[in-house]
Amino acid sequence: MKHISKLLFLFLAVQVNAQNLLSNPDFETGNTNPYLVWVSPVTGYAATMSISSVNPHAGTKALMMDVTQSDPTNTNYYDKIWRVQATQSGFTTTTGEMLLFSFWARADAPHTVEFGITKNSGSYADYSIEQVDLTTEWKKYEMVFVSPVTGTDIRIIFKCGNALGQYFFDDVSLVSQGISDQTWYAQAQTRIDQVRKGDFVLTVRDQNGDLLTNCDVTVQLKQHDFKWGTAVAFQTNPITADEVWYRNTVKTYFNNAVFENDFKWPSMEYANGDVSYSGIEPYLDWGNLENIGFRGHNLVWGGKQASPPNSYWLTPSWLWNVSSDSAYKLIERRVKRDVTYFKGRIHEYDVVNEAVHEKALANWLGDSVHVMAFKWAKQADPTAALYINDYGNIDGGATSIYKSYIQYLQSKGAPVEGIGIQGHFNTLIDWQSVKLRLDYLAELGLPLKITEFDINVNSVTMTDEEQAAQYAKMMRIAFSHPKVEGFLFWGFWDSRHWLPGAGLFRTDKTAKPAADSVYKLIHTTWSTTANLTTDANGQVTFRGYYGTYTVTADCAASKYGETELTKITPTNSVQLDKVLTTGTLDQQASGSLKAFPNPASNSISFVVPDNTQESVQCIFINTLGQEVSRNVYRVNGNKIECDIHTFKAGMYRVLIQTQDKSYVTQFVKTE
Repeated sequence: MKHISKLLFLFLAVQVNAQNLLSNPDFETGNTNPYLVWVSPVTGYAATMSISSVNPHAGTKALMMDVTQSDPTNTNYYDKIWRVQATQSGFTTTTGEMLLFSFWARADAPHTVEFGITKNSGSYADYSIEQVDLTTEWKKYEMVFVSPVTGTDIRIIFKCGNALGQYFFDDVSLVSQGISDQTWYAQAQTRIDQVRKGDFVLTVRDQNGDLLTNCDVTVQLKQHDFKWGTAVAFQTNPITADEVWYRNTVKTYFNNAVFENDFKWPSMEYANGDVSYSGIEPYLDWGNLENIGFRGHNLVWGGKQASPPNSYWLTPSWLWNVSSDSAYKLIERRVKRDVTYFKGRIHEYDVVNEAVHEKALANWLGDSVHVMAFKWAKQADPTAALYINDYGNIDGGATSIYKSYIQYLQSKGAPVEGIGIQGHFNTLIDWQSVKLRLDYLAELGLPLKITEFDINVNSVTMTDEEQAAQYAKMMRIAFSHPKVEGFLFWGFWDSRHWLPGAGLFRTDKTAKPAADSVYKLIHTTWSTTANLTTDANGQVTFRGYYGTYTVTADCAASKYGETELTKITPTNSVQLDKVLTTGTLDQQASGSLKAFPNPASNSISFVVPDNTQESVQCIFINTLGQEVSRNVYRVNGNKIECDIHTFKAGMYRVLIQTQDKSYVTQFVKTE
């Protein structure tokens, strides 16, 4: 205990003694130096800067910005906010330096302020800007950022031009937290090997419980424990060839998914009391079949969309036509009813979505509605993981206010159990900034999850190869960060993506380089396959990624497996049954197939004799007798086209099953 106290004392001492880079931080000098006030020369704006002795945060004085005039014809918030500024420059930073900017502030009435760091010359470009809503009470605000500047061409800024009124600032601080580790990203794979892998001992027995000694055993990762996923939007009427490809691609690449729109409240209850789960059932039935879990996105989203009146992505329009008491009860009904209905089928929810940005509901009913939403969800399903979800946390200016809001919810007893981090980037990935912001949010002690990721490839103007490199970069950052537990793309096919060109696949379903890089990272670079031999105790040892494994064994002229080990632990015992060899497929088949081209690389077609069905099941088996794929394909005439681009090179057998017949053939897959 003494050692812990000593370490805590040293940590606090470092924090207390950290040097403030700013001058006149508490304004007790009685003057505004070295702060400068800037007012747009455009007619209609006026403001003054002075020292106020009225109700300072600490000491006897505070800085006051008094905005006395603005352009009443300008209704553009983004154009108005920057036209009145208070700034300080003259301090020195170093490129890569991690900085914490904090201050206390209040206003004479609720006012919006933007604060942050900008360039101090030329374009005065924003380096890092966040937005807060000041109240009449003193509150502390802060932000973290990585300095892009070595020298003094940098400044802090408060933008106050959005509304008339008095703005007060006190105890302003800019503290260095040291230079970021420049090797952190380069060491990603080393960190992944430490964080995502374990050392395992596996005992192998036959169907009678006897040890299989001196036996050749193959262990292969089937599914990561880490959640790799995507947003999905199914089309069910009818299920077209595109839809079959779409679903097969999801299960080929990912082990987790999130409803893009169908779980949102207006989609499930378009009219008050008219609830339908028919849009959700196909997802969950399919996910259960393919062992892909779904995130419930989302339960409460507090925005109000004026047009169109029933926008699917926000709160139902009919909610705004009732009293506040009724609205509160309707939200409780929504949360409890739907979480109860899907209990045991959906295990994770975005309970509150974008609370920092979409404030209409909280402004009307109070933030308590968000607190209670978490409590209602926990009452309905105590086993479900409850997340908050928002954007601008690793790709924009809302990191600190997001953290602060989560702390507020926790202080009110809301069971927030995970932090959802959207990453809709309009810039290239700056790993130092992303890492710093992940660390900052991780201080709350909750698991993090990248819930929505893409890059606006048109605003960034990148090539397909650059997109692949950027997507892989973000995946490495997330997978190597010990507090991140999942990573979901917000769509993967350009035909069903909200950002033009941001998918992994083009509209014609051809794979972009990003698709290959994503697949290879998850299923090759970050996968485990080990060919081992059991010892005298029937054991094998190996180091592998955490997840679900298949185990097969070949010894004493018998073939065993495959058996799944779910979430393999350091010591596992597996019991294997004898299985039929691949040659017995010929005895099961009642007909033969024509396959072309053979050999094949990306896709292969089969002709089924005398088939009149619209769809058939295709089972692909490798030379070890392992099933590598089982899909339902649509039949075009008598022809079936199957996607095999993810298969490893080698010989395969395929069994195609119709309602009353089965057919078999073999083919060679090339690189």
